[in-house]
This record gives sequence, structure tokens and C-alpha cells, in this order.
Amino acid sequence: MADRKITDLTEISATSADDVLHLIDFNPNARNTKITLANFFSFIPANVTFGSASSPCNLTIYGSSVNANQQFVTANDTHIFNVNTSFQQAVSIGDATLNPQVIVNHYGYNNLTGYMNAVAANVEVGATGAGNGKKLEVIGDTGHFKTDGDQHVELSGQLNVIANSVIVGNSTIGQDFMAHGADGVATDKVHWAKATSTMTVAKPAQLIANTTGAMYVQGATQLGDDTSGSDVKIVGSSSKSIYFDSATNGLNADIVDTTWMGTWAFGSGASSSDITFNGTTGNMVWDASASKLINQNETSQLGMLEMGTSGGTSNPLLRVWGSTGAKGLFVNGTNDTVVANVADSDGFTIHGSLVIGADGTSGANVAWHTDTAGESLTFDGDLREMTFTATSQDGFIMNSNTTIGAAASGGAGFHHYGPGKFRFDAVPVIVGNSSVVTSALSNGGAGDIKGAMVLQQVSSGSGLPDSAVIAAATGLQTQAYLYSRLDGGQSAIHVMDSAGTETKISSHTDDDQHDYEIADSAIINGRKRHRRINMIKLAKALEEVTGEKLLEEWYD
Repeated sequence: MADRKITDLTEISATSADDVLHLIDFNPNARNTKITLANFFSFIPANVTFGSASSPCNLTIYGSSVNANQQFVTANDTHIFNVNTSFQQAVSIGDATLNPQVIVNHYGYNNLTGYMNAVAANVEVGATGAGNGKKLEVIGDTGHFKTDGDQHVELSGQLNVIANSVIVGNSTIGQDFMAHGADGVATDKVHWAKATSTMTVAKPAQLIANTTGAMYVQGATQLGDDTSGSDVKIVGSSSKSIYFDSATNGLNADIVDTTWMGTWAFGSGASSSDITFNGTTGNMVWDASASKLINQNETSQLGMLEMGTSGGTSNPLLRVWGSTGAKGLFVNGTNDTVVANVADSDGFTIHGSLVIGADGTSGANVAWHTDTAGESLTFDGDLREMTFTATSQDGFIMNSNTTIGAAASGGAGFHHYGPGKFRFDAVPVIVGNSSVVTSALSNGGAGDIKGAMVLQQVSSGSGLPDSAVIAAATGLQTQAYLYSRLDGGQSAIHVMDSAGTETKISSHTDDDQHDYEIADSAIINGRKRHRRINMIKLAKALEEVTGEKLLEEWYD
């Protein structure tokens, strides 16, 4: 190898890290030395230039993978980073302590393909001042984020802000805010105008203010605060509106019709609120301090009206006052009473059915009183008895057909029809007390007495017409008497005229023959005279005198 020129050495096309280079040291006291390629490229103590403007050259740096390399291509002056997909950091600049800047000055496009992590660094595009703004565009699969470098930012897609606030403008410089709606409809938008501090929500195709309307708020909405209130006005067509005046805390609704689905609550147990409904000729007022509803005009109730609760937990009082004094209708829920203090003439009118009590389960008492104390018409629902007490001369007047004891007008019982006619249909007429027996006395004991009159002497000598008294009385010329009297231990029918003359018309002898006889009595010179004629004996005597057959006798 001695005395050989370097230019005469063999040239190779590929090197390795342990290949050596011949170094010529210009220090006169030094000797020529060598260095490996690995050490040479690990430290180059001078500027390094690859190619020139007139003679550019490409540069390629390989990593651990043949697919991972960095290239500078002179054809389009482009840096290309082909990284190993097994690692996340393609380019690492700085460390956790040092935060250097990366400045890219280019008038074209800088394409970043892959993942950019700027956790510990700021990303700044452009600078403040006129003309220093730069464009920035981030493109996604279906949308993009774009700024034109002037004052406009465009977002195409969904903006999702998590755990932070969105602020447009600040307390020094306000900003307009606008969000457009339907495609191609310029007036379909939400617009906050900083010049007038107003927000306009417009939807031209709006039908009803719900989820398809102009503004849909899901969640709580508050306008103003406890210190500074805010007015709210909702304007409809034909000058109609709903307006909340924060100065008076009043709500004014000038509307046509309102449909409300839900519950209304005015006031609470701690605070009360009055309500007034104004009409053309009167109003309805809820007086919260007195817990009273006042209606100054007519009320039309279509449907059920319920007051209080079942079981006695709430017992309301209802008062309907009339025009005179204490007249009115009063319901007391505490003692379960209803009092109607009405006018004497046509005071209480019912057009329809009236049912008092419940059939077979709850009896009800009914009482009608007159102006005179002690007079009444009462019905005892428990005893099933009706009582009429009156001192009036007329007493009980009925100008209609009347049926007593019959289920129908033609059934068995007492019937008044007419005018001026009375009929006992298929029942006995009883003059006596409840001890009179009528059952099992007809048809061989199989049936009751019907179509007959039963006269009973309640007790001997009690209540019967007294012939002496009647004969001495005056003004009785138009009266006669029919009654039952005990005679020889048997009751018989008697009649008496206005002179006190008594005749036994169902008379028979009290011996074993029971002959038919005529008996009478009369007051003669202050004494009662009695006479009796046995008609059977009289007939037999006439038969002996005349020889004519007068008496017929047979047995069944």
C-alpha cells in the first residue's frame, strides 16, 4: 500500500459503519489519521450543504424499517416523512423542559398526514395585525373547520363542547352571533345582534311552537335574575301578545283562545295569590287571603262539580244567598245537612224525578211544616209511617185520582176517582181497629174477605151513638148512623135516625133457632122503649090463620 495515490484506490458503491476514511491533518506536527463512517457522521464540525441551487440533490435518511425514511425530493422541493406505523412519534421536537417553536413559512399548502399531539405546546397560526392572518382548514370525513385568515371562521359539521363554556365576544368588544336553519332559506335563523342587544329566532314555515317550531328549549330557561329582571313579550297576529312586565312582575295576555294541558298552581301554602277573571258585566275573583271564590255573575257548569272529599276528611260549606234576608240554599258538610230557606210561593221547584233515601238500604225521614206550630206532614223512613197533623178546616185536599194500597189504579185497594167517586176494589171496608180479622174467612177459609164492609164495636158501650143524647140535640136533622152493637153477646148492625130511634137490621134471636127478628128502640117521654118482633113466628102464625104457605126453609 506504500507510495500509492488515493485516486488510485478501488472505489466501492456501498459502505458500512465500520468502514474508515483517510484523514489528512494540516497540522505540521501531526500525522495522517483515519475515522470510521459511523464516527464521522455522528459529529460534523461544520456547515453541511447538499447540492446547490443549480445542481440540487435528493436526500434520503432510513430508519429501522425499510418503509420508514425521511426524504427531501428536489423535483418539488418537498420533505416526506415515511414513518414506521408501529410508533406514534414521527417527528419529535423539544422535550418536557424545552418548548421550541416550529415555524413553517410557505405560501402554498403544508400537508400533515397522521397524528399531531400538541399537549405541552401552543399551536399558533398567523399573527395579530392587518395582513398577518393566515388560513387554517381542518377537514374531517363529512365536515370541516376553516378560517380565511381575515375574520371569518366556518364550521361545517357538529360542534361538541364538553366541560367548558362557549363565549362569543367579551365585555369590551361584543360580537354578533347567527345560526342558520333550513338549507337555502335566508330568513330561517337565530340571530343575536350586538348593536341592539336582541336575539331573533325566525322560522318562516312555523306551524306550532313545539319541537317543529322556531325555538325548542329542552331544560330550564331563565330570563333575568333576582337583581335585574327581564321583560318577555310573545307577539302573535292581529296585535295579540303575551307580555311579562318585570317592573310590576305582572303577566298580561291579550289573546283570543287558549288551550292549556297540565296543572295550574297560583301561590303556595306560604304565599297567597289573588285571581280575577273579568267579564263584560261582572267578574270572578279568587280572594286568596280569605280563601274565597267570588262570582259576580252567572255560572254555567257543564259536568260534575265536586266539593270536599269522601270519608269526612274535608267538609265544605256551600251558601247560595237569595235576595231577601237569610233566604238561600245552605249545605253544611260537617253535619251533612242541606237547608233551603226559600220564598213561600214557588220557592223550590224540581222539574224531574226526586228520590229520597235508597231502596232497601237507607231509609230517609221527610217533614213538611206549616206556619202554625205543631202542624206537619212527616214520613218516618225507618218506621215506614206517614203522619199528617193540621188544624186547618180543609186539612188535606187532593184534586186528582188517588189510589191507596194498590200497585196500580185498577188494583186492590182504595181508589178516589171522579170527580167525587170513591171505590174499594177487592178489599174490605173496615170500621174498627187493627184487631179486625179479614183473612181466611172467604171461600171455605181459603181466601180473604173482599167487597164487604166490616163494622167493629171497639168496646161495649164505648163510642156508639147515644139515642138519648141525639134525641135531645138540635141541628142533627140531616144525620143518620150505621154501626155495630153487641146484643146478647153477638155483634149486629144497627142504624139510628136523627131522632135517636135505633133499629137492629141484622137481628136474629139468640136461641138455638136464630130466628130473624126486627128490633128497635126509641126515646118515649124520656125513657128508652125497646121492641122486638120474631118474624119467623109471625109468619108461622099467619100460615095457620090464612092457610097460605109463607115460610120456606132448607139446608145446604
